Amino acid sequence: MTTMLTKSAFLAALGAMGVTFAADTSGAMAGDSLSCEIRVSKRNGDVELKGIVHAAKAASGTFRFKISQNGDAGSAQINQGGDFKLGAGESQVLGEATLGDAEGLRAKLSVTAGGATTYCTRGT
Repeated sequence: MTTMLTKSAFLAALGAMGVTFAADTSGAMAGDSLSCEIRVSKRNGDVELKGIVHAAKAASGTFRFKISQNGDAGSAQINQGGDFKLGAGESQVLGEATLGDAEGLRAKLSVTAGGATTYCTRGT
């Protein structure tokens, strides 16, 4: 079953969920030592996205955080990337962006370390 939400219903659902939630993580990386998430929150009427990596063990690598949006007000394409280095038990925000609304929003965070890559996605 597929559920379609209008922009206002999606934003209302964000508020009902406490505004911040994590995306599903698919895959594991470097012996389950790294995981990622995309946090989405509502602030002052805007939608904020943060791509976050968590390390069980010390790790370093690269990331790509891609955000796209297509809606009635137009479209946006945001691409961020770079290097990261974390100690055991640390987390780090790798990329972030603020958009006017959540309509047509899709985000993907890919994190690569030790020759393995894991992905997190979020979409409306």
